[in-house]
Order: sequence, then structure tokens, then C-alpha cells
Amino acid sequence: RTANPLAMARHQNALLVAHADATMVRLNLDDAVDDEADDDATVRAQPPPLPRFSTAALTSSRLALGGADADAAVYDVATSKRTWRARNLPNDELDLAIPVDVTSLSWLDAANHGNVIATGHGYVAKRLRGEVRLYDVRAQRRPVMRAIAPLGDERISAVAADEARGVFAATGAGSLARPEVRKDLAPGERYHGAAGSIRSIALHPTLPLVACVGLERRARVYRVGARATELASVYLKQRLNA
Repeated sequence: RTANPLAMARHQNALLVAHADATMVRLNLDDAVDDEADDDATVRAQPPPLPRFSTAALTSSRLALGGADADAAVYDVATSKRTWRARNLPNDELDLAIPVDVTSLSWLDAANHGNVIATGHGYVAKRLRGEVRLYDVRAQRRPVMRAIAPLGDERISAVAADEARGVFAATGAGSLARPEVRKDLAPGERYHGAAGSIRSIALHPTLPLVACVGLERRARVYRVGARATELASVYLKQRLNA
């Protein structure tokens, strides 16, 4: 494939793989499917704006995509039709459009087919400061909750979320924190130790654990809760993005 894969999820007896050019490949887990799969295995969504999407989040029924100059959009897995698209913020005091820079996104309620999206942003309102937003695709196209520079004037490089533990956000400078959803994404507990840009965050499906990787070549695991401590740190040979 010419486009990079961005996200994977299981849907019934198939594995769905979303690519940066808004194509989605269905791989049947019951049969051996190689890279030369027929055209019936590939579903193309509506043509995306250029440049290509750079981040994606996939549930069993919905695919969310975003990127630079490409605001968050949701596609239906079954029909490959776009069902929702985020609307940009109002223009600034100079009547200039706010730059769109979606660096990461995650479903807050992936187990419930996906209705709330957490997004991370980089360049916002004339300066390099991160922003975390929550969108409810059932309610409106603009964010229902937003936090400007929750980790300081740093670009948000990764977000992860679930209903039990809320939202986690990381920056290009190595900061990792959990904004409080019940307090309008106010800064919450922080996780220290990372020294380089964090590119991906993963939450354990059942245990109170969060892991992150990035350009410092270390995978770190933290305990989530009142005692936000680092449990493990493993050196890796490569700089990881996921």
C-alpha cells in the first residue's frame, strides 16, 4: 500500500485497517488473505482534503480521521459514507481562520460504538500551543469541551481515552498528563520520566495502567490513580510512533 496504515480494529470476523488516504481494507480472519487481495476487500471513503490524514481511531462501526488542514471526520464502517465532520472554531479577533492541526484522536466510548471523540491539536491561534478537545457527534460539530495549553505552550502529540479513565494527553516535549473530564479538562495528574517527544499512548483494557512510547527510544508504563508512579521502563533500539 502506498498510504501508511493508521489504525486497526476487529469487526465481526474481519480485521479493518484504515490508511492515510481514507481507504479501509477488510481482511477476513477466517481465510488467508495476502497483500494481493482483490478489490472487494478495499473500501474507499469520500476523497479526503490534501494533505493526507495523519491520525485515525477505529471502532467496530465507526472510523475517525484527522490531520493537518483536515479536521476530524467520522465514517461509517458498513457504508463507507462520511456521517459527521467537525466544524472549525470561529475566526480570531483579526477575522483570520484558526489553523487546523489534528495531531491525534481517540474514541472516549469505543465500546459503545463511538460517539465522543478526544482530539489533540498542535498549532492553535497564531502560536504553537497544544489544545485538547472533546466532540460529541450526536450533539454538534464544534467541540463540547476544550482545554487550551493544558500542558503548557507545547504541541499535543498524542491522546488516548476511555470511559473508565478519561483522557490522557502527551506533548512533543515529553509531558504526559490526564486532564480531568469532570472539570472541563482542567490539568490533572502528571506522569514524569519521559525525555523526548511522546508519539503514542496506550491504555490497558482492564488494569489501571497507561503506556507511552516516543523518540527517546523508551517504552514506559505508569500506574493510573492517586499514586501516578512509573512501574517499568524498557529501552528500545528504534524510535517508535505506536
